[in-house]
Amino acid sequence: MPRTIDVKKYLQTKNFLTMGIIISGILSLLIALIAYLGQNMGNFVISLPEETWRVGIKLSDEREFRFPRTRLVCDPIMDAEPITYTDFVSQIPTIRNTDGQFIDDRTGTGDGNYNYFAYTFYLRNDGLRTVDVEFKIVFATVTREIDESIRVLLITDEDPNGTIYHKYEPEIDNVSPDGIPVRDRPIWGKEFLSDKVVCSSVISTFARNQQKKFTIIIWIEGWDPQSDERIMGGRVRMDMTFDIIKTYDENY
Repeated sequence: MPRTIDVKKYLQTKNFLTMGIIISGILSLLIALIAYLGQNMGNFVISLPEETWRVGIKLSDEREFRFPRTRLVCDPIMDAEPITYTDFVSQIPTIRNTDGQFIDDRTGTGDGNYNYFAYTFYLRNDGLRTVDVEFKIVFATVTREIDESIRVLLITDEDPNGTIYHKYEPEIDNVSPDGIPVRDRPIWGKEFLSDKVVCSSVISTFARNQQKKFTIIIWIEGWDPQSDERIMGGRVRMDMTFDIIKTYDENY
């Protein structure tokens, strides 16, 4: 006997399958989009709040300020391996003299050294008033406790040698193969202000047409006792913001 087909049930099933395919397609597109954004999000973002921009404070990744901006988004460093300060210290003058993001290519292969992040940018007062500007470097995203072995080197006009920031001092005196205690290595400086804030400082009496230069270097410190298998696969994103905390009158 021929099989009887329930047309209503068939159409409902067909519509259900069609909707399932559409939903599956949308979800696939969303997942692909999220993956794309995840791979291309800057791991260091420098930004100005709207009120800071309105007063006339500008950002640029070039000394000439041909294209001033409110936000600088840096390219991420993927699959970085632990290194140490002495691996790149000889490159700091070159980093400092390279506007924008710096890629270490001492090998001459064009591949570069993607194990540390280095970026130089400028802040300028194009406004009419002298102001005090507070800047902060903060953690926006941290996974797998990678912040415990991260180092942040900040170089400014007022601090040309730079200051290294880290989470905390080691509690043990590990000795490396060359006999140098880890505590005595040039990888310590100032502790982070908190779990979220790396550092904070104030640019006092930032006058009209005055310009400041900043260089940021970030790496995973291989000599840090916390740099072990726990941080493998970790991700970190940092933000740097500039806020006006005082405005002086025009006769200042």
